[in-house]
Amino acid sequence: MKTLEFVETAGSDRLVRLNIPVDDPDKRYHVIVHVEAEGASESNKTEYLSDEFVRATAGKWIGEFPTDSAGDFEEREPL
Repeated sequence: MKTLEFVETAGSDRLVRLNIPVDDPDKRYHVIVHVEAEGASESNKTEYLSDEFVRATAGKWIGEFPTDSAGDFEEREPL
């Protein structure tokens, strides 16, 4: 699997055209495209995913994690 990352400028028709090099002709390829305006990832970064949030909250849990009962389980014969 290859990971390609590049920046292309959209034309006046609002289309970005991609040419993706592959290893073998006449073969099917699974292609995933993630489209995001350049610089958008920083401006859309949510507070709970920021490095500051992780540093401020990492290792801060005090007490026990709350758990619910898993319910009753069937009795099985030993192997």
